[in-house]
Amino acid sequence: YSCAVTRSLNDMAMKLRDYAADGGRLLRYGINSTSAYAVYYIADEKLTVPEIMGPSVDILPLLHTLAAMAGNRELTIKMPSGPIPEGFDASIRPWGAMTALNAPALMKEICGNSHIAAEISDPVIPQNSGIFAFDGSPVSTAHIRLSAGRLMQLLSGYADVSALISQGHAELLLPAEHLFAEQLPPLPCFTVDEY
Repeated sequence: YSCAVTRSLNDMAMKLRDYAADGGRLLRYGINSTSAYAVYYIADEKLTVPEIMGPSVDILPLLHTLAAMAGNRELTIKMPSGPIPEGFDASIRPWGAMTALNAPALMKEICGNSHIAAEISDPVIPQNSGIFAFDGSPVSTAHIRLSAGRLMQLLSGYADVSALISQGHAELLLPAEHLFAEQLPPLPCFTVDEY
């Protein structure tokens, strides 16, 4: 889920001015103060929400309000995937992307010392292509073959190795599925998308 992980008050003010300059509007929820908010754009045929933030219990009233505001328009909300709140007819689709500028260094930073290795292909950043242990060192034998984008899903906790394999996005070359599951389980995935 691509979102603002942290913002100062000044950063938030600048971001809201940026949204407002493009026609974005702010919807807030809270009892005594704002506990959740959504930034949305409304057009003839769609209502788009590029940012929604707050505890799940406080986001729910925002979702109901946005759905009512959308009326017959298409409603698209960028938010973490998870259970769809009761009463909503919705589908979950991927939105946003991330990549590693230096896959071996990122593997070392996240995994440290590891006995598993991956054969990575990256048509955009050739230095990421090759066979690397998850400690970042080049090796000759890989346990799994996948693209740099799918590696990011694995490293960030967005997807686990069994999901990537079953969906045809990765190929297991040597038995090590349990090692991947132990070292890189799926987790709530957050990335920074500030500029």
